[in-house]
Amino acid sequence: MYIGGFLKNTLVDFPGNVASTIFISGCNFHCGFCHNPDMVGICDESIDRKKIFEYLKKASEKNFLDGVCITGGEPTLFPRELNSLISELKDLGLLVKLDTNGSNPNVLKELEVDYIAMDLKTSLERYGELSEVPHISTNIKESIDFLKSSKIIHEFRTTLVPGLVEESELALLGELLNKDSRWFFQNFRNDVVYDPYYLGVIPHSKARVDELVKTAAKYCRAKMR
Repeated sequence: MYIGGFLKNTLVDFPGNVASTIFISGCNFHCGFCHNPDMVGICDESIDRKKIFEYLKKASEKNFLDGVCITGGEPTLFPRELNSLISELKDLGLLVKLDTNGSNPNVLKELEVDYIAMDLKTSLERYGELSEVPHISTNIKESIDFLKSSKIIHEFRTTLVPGLVEESELALLGELLNKDSRWFFQNFRNDVVYDPYYLGVIPHSKARVDELVKTAAKYCRAKMR
């Protein structure tokens, strides 16, 4: 596991908490619209873990910090190291949130975290456009079902990418969720992307975004973030 980035303080990555964010490099998806493209591949060098924990320990002792968000890339690609990282953070008395693409349900089920945010990229039928993981749509469905039945606080998240996330995809995804599921949306941005093609894709207008979120709201608690 390589730590590709570290954000000391954030008020947005871990809802309701003052947090730090640890970025794990490496992802099994190749989403062209990815807004964190530097984390898709494995970084050549990892940020000094010792220095990160020195900061986290001091911040925790002074009550400056509530928790840590572990994001990526895709952290569940490294289950043993991820469990160790979570355990070390818990030993500092910190809450832990995980951001995931949901491709590794068996890993999710074994993690002792306080919050999970899972991306819903598009309808299950179209996940093959984003990843070559065997049985990817089955894995995504299993992760959704696990979170729906879990006591872990969780949310689902979707980026409204033109052509990839329209009413038909939202309807198919919505049918997989519970009526009380929390589903957050953000509009696609074309300023930083993994695939240069998406630099030329025009983000949805506010009116169009409102229409799409309204479609999702037929199925659960859906809103923009």
